[in-house]
Parts: sequence; structure tokens; C-alpha cells
Amino acid sequence: MEGKLNFINQVDHYNRLRQHEKLNPKYHLKKDAIKNGQAKQRRYLHSSRERTFSEFLFYRHFYGNTLPTVLTEGKTDNIYLKAAIHQLAQDYPELASIKKDKSEYKLLLNFLNYNERTKYLLELYSGSDYLKDFVIHYKQNYNIYKALKPSNPVIIFVDNDTGPKDLINYVNKIADIKLYPSSSKDIRSASFVHIFNNLYLIVTPMAKGSTTTDIEFFFKDTDRLRAYKGKAFNTVANRNPELNLSKEAFATHIVHAQKNVIDFTNFKPLLDRIKKVIRHYNKIKK
Repeated sequence: MEGKLNFINQVDHYNRLRQHEKLNPKYHLKKDAIKNGQAKQRRYLHSSRERTFSEFLFYRHFYGNTLPTVLTEGKTDNIYLKAAIHQLAQDYPELASIKKDKSEYKLLLNFLNYNERTKYLLELYSGSDYLKDFVIHYKQNYNIYKALKPSNPVIIFVDNDTGPKDLINYVNKIADIKLYPSSSKDIRSASFVHIFNNLYLIVTPMAKGSTTTDIEFFFKDTDRLRAYKGKAFNTVANRNPELNLSKEAFATHIVHAQKNVIDFTNFKPLLDRIKKVIRHYNKIKK
């Protein structure tokens, strides 16, 4: 079904681009910019076929998802978490299955990869502004379907810094959200937040002596200092984004390429939070 809908969508997209005069300017080809913390809305532009495809994709990834779906702020976060789960799989049977001899491995999570299609059809792309709008419209999109209750959760996973401030502030104003453990004083100190339906929020854990953390914080210095083309990602205290290895290069050439030798021990608190969400939803969905 997805293959057929994808083919129809590609034909529609091609036909739209080949028109010379004059496309609705709202269909412009320039990259969309985030303005005033507002992600670019695209659903109102959908044709009937695009609307059907959009609803199908929402169902597949978020309502009828056969595995827990994880939404991160960016592509590098997916690389980090996938590599950590691969290396720690035997400790996390809810997140991956692996034989003792590591001859067979299967990831038991669905990490959504952002691209121009998710941006246009699902209004999802890199950045917490898109995640905030995803939460804003989630119930409306969720309520389209009248099938049985979803079998798996949808987990938004973000850094515990200023980046997702607007997302966290919005979630904090939603009535009846539940923080876990219940003794948590706020979202940033909670292990996870049940927003509503099958939607959850996880922020990276706070660290002793630090008021903020991002996912890169949890790499050990030995691995942060691994060099690629004469540059390293550097320690937390000494990092200079303009002089050091970029996040993308670190994720691709260090974390992914050398995942078998990287120490992911500090990632256990992050993976524990994902595991707790899955266990929580398995209890309440019945």
C-alpha cells in the first residue's frame, strides 16, 4: 500500500514541478525557514491524494505503528541512539533482539528519518519547533482513526537545554499530563512525561554540576577525543563548535563508523527512559 501511494505521490510531485506557469507561490521550492518559533504549515496545501497519503503515513508511524516510534530533534540523535542500542542490546531486550554470538540483530524501535516528504506530508522535520507543532496537532490527527487503541507508544526524545524550550513550555500547559516518577518537580527533572493518548516526551537526564545536557554530553571523553581528519569533537568543557569536529561528522565518522569500540555506558540512563515508557504504555493500553 505504501509503495503504491508513494508512487502516486512522486508522479503528482513531478507533474507539479514541470508546470511552467504559474505555480501557486505557496508551492515554492525554497527551503522553508522557521519564523517566530513557528514551523512551516503545509497540510492546507495538500491535494486529496496527498491528504490520503498523509493520513496513511500518520497511521503507519503513529497510530498503527507495529514498533514504538521515536522522534528526535535531528538526524545525529538517531545515529547515537541506534549505535548505543546496538552495543547494549543484551541489556535492553525491549529495544533490540540479539543472539549471544551477535549473529542476528534486530532493532525493536522505529526511528523516523526526516526528509522533504515528512516535512511536506507530516509537517515533521529537524528541530524542536516541528515537534512542538506535531504535539499541537496530534489529537486532531489521531482522532481521524476509529480502529483499536494503538499497540505502541510514540516517543519524542529531546535535549535538556534551551533548544526545545518552546516545546517543553507548551507540553507543560497541557491539562492532565503525567510526570514519572510522580515526585518529579517539573518536566526537565522527570524520567518521562505521558502527554496524552500514546504520545510521550523524554528529555535527556540532568547531570551533577550541570544545569543543561544534550545527547552528546553522554559520550565519554575518550570517545569525544577520537580524531577524524585532525579534528575531534572535544570534551564538554573545551568544546568549540567552530574549531572542533561538527556533530554530523562526529556522528558519521566516529560514532557510526567506530560503534564497536565506543563506550556507551553513559547512555544507559537515556535507554532506561525509553524502556520505562514502553513498559508504562504496555500497562495502560489494556
